[in-house]
Amino acid sequence: MIFSLLLKREKKIILAVLIILLCIILYGFVLEPAFKGWVQLDNSISAKKIKLHKYVKLTAGLKAKNSEYRKYAPADKNTKSEEQELSVLLSNVEELARKSNVYLDILKPVSVKDEKLYKKFLVEAELETAMNDLMGFFYEIDNSPLMLKVETVDMAAKPGQKDIIKVRLLISKILFKEA
Repeated sequence: MIFSLLLKREKKIILAVLIILLCIILYGFVLEPAFKGWVQLDNSISAKKIKLHKYVKLTAGLKAKNSEYRKYAPADKNTKSEEQELSVLLSNVEELARKSNVYLDILKPVSVKDEKLYKKFLVEAELETAMNDLMGFFYEIDNSPLMLKVETVDMAAKPGQKDIIKVRLLISKILFKEA
């Protein structure tokens, strides 16, 4: 009723104002929240892509570490006792000494350290040998597939013989536990 009393020009102005108000309401309550949601979603996707790339790199590194671990982990699933492992270690050290022309005076087990991921077997060796043969022995230990390592070395020249060295070694072997 009131609308019919208005002039044609006033009707057009009211219609234009209503259209403008409708556009403002549409923009404020529909378009702007939707646009902000899309921007927020895009930022979230970008952040998750970055995290995904980091996780892919980490898993690739983990796969490489696992393959390296499997290379050194025991191939057989039979678990040996510590005494058996020490016996094998002692015989392997004797074998390496024989290969490098080193004659062991004393070879005895020292201890077994049980860590979270591995066991560390320690063996003490005393020997008298020439420097060339000692270097060959160190080379054999270092290149052994048993992961042997010389922990400590005490050397002293033998009195009266300048070519012969008296050596005391602490040799360790790492044995990984099952994963």
